[in-house]
Order: sequence, then structure tokens, then C-alpha cells
Amino acid sequence: MLRFQLEDTTFVFVNNHLAAGATPANEIDRATQLDHIVNTGFKGQRETQYQTYEVLNHNVRVFFGDMNFRINLPRKEVLEAVKAKDYRKLMGHDELYRTGMKNNILKTCQEGQLLFDPTYKYDQGSTEYDTSAKRRTPSWTDRVIFSQNMPCLKLTRYGRSEIRVSDHRPVFAQFKASIRKIDEEAKQLVESNLI
Repeated sequence: MLRFQLEDTTFVFVNNHLAAGATPANEIDRATQLDHIVNTGFKGQRETQYQTYEVLNHNVRVFFGDMNFRINLPRKEVLEAVKAKDYRKLMGHDELYRTGMKNNILKTCQEGQLLFDPTYKYDQGSTEYDTSAKRRTPSWTDRVIFSQNMPCLKLTRYGRSEIRVSDHRPVFAQFKASIRKIDEEAKQLVESNLI
């Protein structure tokens, strides 16, 4: 996790690697793991003291990494949809969206449009989806999702890179942020007038 404050706006970036596997039990486990990460918080040093920072107490929260959410369709159907660039069909069976409807954390999150091929699982160094004996179903396991308690973050670009050193394709997100800055003199004047 990385947190920082820019003027009077706080940000936290949370890198995740959630449970792998394509079973209903794993689906529940991934959502539970994300809840645990968010609700546990993390310790950080502020000046000379350590304190616990809660993820939800930040104005902007960005979760990214190998979240391992799967597309729950047979492999053949997924490959046909990928070939036809029918991402809408795949999104209808995407575990993140289905789980997000029921999960308190995920239903507050946003994601850019998935207008790119699933990022997992490739033969390493190749453009072919898994040709091993396991023949895993392609999925968007790699994601960037975000939530905010003030409208300051706008997603301007979301996609994937064609780097082939892994069995995943990395994703990227680009944002434009509006930063809040409190005018301390005006704040003190209002406070003194109220008193």
C-alpha cells in the first residue's frame, strides 16, 4: 500500500494479489480477502509516530493487481467472444461485476470499460491463450478499480500492454485528479464567526 496527501486530498493505492482458481469457493474468498484488506488498514509513520491508516478514510482509493476474478463461461465460448471482440458478453459473466453487486467494498468501486482482450492466461512469450493440458479459460484477472468519497478523480485511459514476459498482460490506468485545498484563513474566519 502507498498513501499520500496532496494539499487536502488523501490518496491510497493498494496492490492486490487475491486467491487464484476458478471455483465458486475462490470467488467468495477473493471478495472476503478484499474486505479484509480494506477493513484491516495498515500502519504508517507520520513524523515520529506510527499510526494505523484505514483504507476507507482516504478521499481516493485505487485497488490494482492480479485480483484473479474470472469469466464464468466455457473456454470455447470465451475464445469465440474474444475473437469477435464481444466484450459485453464476457462482462456479463465476469466475476468482479457479479461479486461487486453483493460486496460492500466492490459495489462502491468503478472501473474503466473493458475494451481489451482478457489478460490471462497466455503461453509465456506468446499471443496464444493457454495451450497446456490445463487449457485455462481466458479472464480479466488483472484490474484497476477505484472509489472516492469526493468527485476528484476522473479516469482518462484504461487498457492493457502487450508485454509478453509473463502469462499475464499488464493493465494500466491513467487518471486526472482535482485536488482540494482548504483556505485556512477563511476557515478560521468562519470558525471565529460561529463561536
